[in-house]
Order: sequence, then C-alpha cells, then structure tokens
Amino acid sequence: MKYRILLVFLALVLVVSLAAFAACESKPKVYTSGEWPGQLAVASQGPASPAYPIDVGWTTPLAEDTGMQVRLLATESLPVSFTWLKQGKLDLGFADMGALSVPAGLDVFATRELGPIQYRIFWPHGRGGRGFAVRGDSGIKTPYDITPETKLIYHSPVLAGPFGKIWVEALLAWANLTPDDIPEENWIEAPSIESTFELLKEGRGDVVVGWPSSPPWLEVEAAPHGLAWIDLDARAEPEAAARYLAVDSGGSFGPMDKGAPSAIGVNMLLTIPSMVVMADKDTELVYNLCKWLDENYDKYKDAHPYCAAMTVENLVLLAELEFVPLHDGAVKYLEELGLWTDAHETRRQQNIDQFDRYEQAYVEVLDLADEQGIEVDPANEEWLELWDSYREDNGIPKFKLFVTFP
Repeated sequence: MKYRILLVFLALVLVVSLAAFAACESKPKVYTSGEWPGQLAVASQGPASPAYPIDVGWTTPLAEDTGMQVRLLATESLPVSFTWLKQGKLDLGFADMGALSVPAGLDVFATRELGPIQYRIFWPHGRGGRGFAVRGDSGIKTPYDITPETKLIYHSPVLAGPFGKIWVEALLAWANLTPDDIPEENWIEAPSIESTFELLKEGRGDVVVGWPSSPPWLEVEAAPHGLAWIDLDARAEPEAAARYLAVDSGGSFGPMDKGAPSAIGVNMLLTIPSMVVMADKDTELVYNLCKWLDENYDKYKDAHPYCAAMTVENLVLLAELEFVPLHDGAVKYLEELGLWTDAHETRRQQNIDQFDRYEQAYVEVLDLADEQGIEVDPANEEWLELWDSYREDNGIPKFKLFVTFP
C-alpha cells in the first residue's frame, strides 16, 4: 500500500527520537503502597490534540500531591511512543480503543525491535468520539455523498500507523465503496495533526477524520465556510455500520456530546482511549496511580471535557470490552473496591493468552524469515505477507473488541 513507502521516514524519526532520549534509561524499582518515584515520564501528543490538555489536567495535581517530577513527552507518532514505552524511556503511554496493530505487530510495528507489544491498560484516558469532518458548505452530509471526486484526507503512517487509511476506508465501506473507487490523486496525506485542519479549511481536502474536542476545530468552525460532520446513524443503518466495523472495530456508534458545537448530537464513533503501561511495570506503582486517579477525580475532572470520563466505572467497562488486558495493579485496585469478578478475570486471562500467542508466533515467524532470507522490514511486502500467512495458517485469530459481557 502507498503508506508503506513512508516507512523509511518513520525509521529516521525513530532514530532521532531515541537518540534524544538515550539518557532517560531508568533502572527497575519496586515500590510499596503509597510510595512514589522521583519522576514519571508520560507520553502525550501535541497541543493540537485532545490528549495534551487531558494529560496536563491530571498530571499537574498528581505532581503537586506526590512531589514527583512529571514530564510529558509529546510525539505525534504512535510507533515512537510505544518504542519509548517498551525501552523504558516512558513510564506511561496511551492507546486508542481497538488499536490492534500494537499487540499484533502489524504494519509499522512489524519490526525486530517492536513486533507484538506486551502492554496493559491501567486507566481510561477519557471518553470521546472520532468522526469525519467536512466544510460546512461542502454538501457532504452522509457517507453516500462521497464520490470518486471527493478528496479524502488521511493521517500519515508516521502519525497513526495503518489506521490513518483504515479509518477512511471504513467510512467508504459504510457507503459500499472501496479504496479503489477513489483515484490515487484524491487520497490526500496529512503529514501532521495540524495539517489536517489546514487541508480542510483551505479546501485542499473534503473529508478528514477528527476528534471534535481538539481545540483547532473551533477555529475551522469559525471560518466563513463553517464546519460540519458526517452523520453515522448505526440504529437506522445497522448493515452499513457492520460494514464499517468490519474494517475499523475501534468503538461503537452514538451521538457526540462534547467538543465543537457543530459535532454535538451528530452520530459518530464513540471510544474509550486508555492509559497504558508495559505488562511488567511494578504492580504497586500502578496500583498507587489508580488509587490516586480515583480518589482525586475532583482535582482534574473539569480540566478538559474528556477528563470527566476518567472514572473507575469506565475502567471496569474497558475490562469488559477491550482485548487489551488490565494491568495487575489496576486489577488489585478493582479487587479492593469489590468491582472485580471471576468473569472479569476469565476475560482478562483470555486476553493475556492471545497476547502471549501473538508474541510466541512472532518469535517463530522471525526465525522462519531468517531461514528464507526474507528481510524483516515493514516496507518489505514479502515479509508482511509471510507474517499474515503465518497467522492464518496457524489459526491465530484477529484481535477484536467484545460486544457483550460476560
């Protein structure tokens, strides 16, 4: 696919970024209840994203209460963020709901250094929506208004891995279109989050995926052409919604209630993104974080509209819907509250088993690639096809969000 051509640039980003943080290596330390490290490195994104004000909102009182030096390390690149997390340069990361390329080692994660990553959820990172923005004067109101002449803006793989195009391809599936129905010249790549707003505002693109709570949407909305959002009414069109979710299973549909005024009441994908840690992160440290986040909710709930959803109730919901397991420290806290059941643990073990299965399969397919002289590089189609066929031949199921519990 076209986005794989840019993986060379991603590699350069990784090299430069990792060199910049080479001095940040930390030795593992075991913490006791109520004890805090001297500093905490937290992944975030740039100010144009909703993640940054959310993270400032909760880490500021955390630092004041605990005396920790909390550092926000902003990057728009998901692979860079998980590389830092895996190497211990970050303590806490973030992930979108249903981010299957991370635990499955797909696309830009299909390297020797990354591959399937053993990470765990410890707290919700809000609850918001992801929709498709258009100019207010575009005339595009539903997916069926998209034609081969429509210019589709997608996030560069450096920003979102394969999801930049997957999100847009899911919208096409709703309308019974395929990516091949859109000429190559009408696929507009956005190299940065900021550029997505500019491309739409300037009319160089017609449709772009967006998070309505991102502050720049207010500026786009105030422009003479205005701002609108494509309505995805799953209740009215369940078959179309099923086609969408077959491509992008990262949430469920419903009306948006936060963010830019133009988005309020519009049906779009509702998600619960997560704050994550590596599976082997110290249990007591994660437990302490969960306990602080729950008991000090009032200190950060009004910092950003999404912060109001950073609740223990949504943590339980993640345990029931996500394929990413909860961390031992989060489980310990939910057990203390009496909110963890045998059914929750059964589901978690099911998720852990699938993570382990992918990790072991990746070790095996790397050996197979070496035996066959296949270069392990996400820009190498032969390698990607080998990894795809290996999973299929060995009956390894795809990661999918759960729709029922238990």
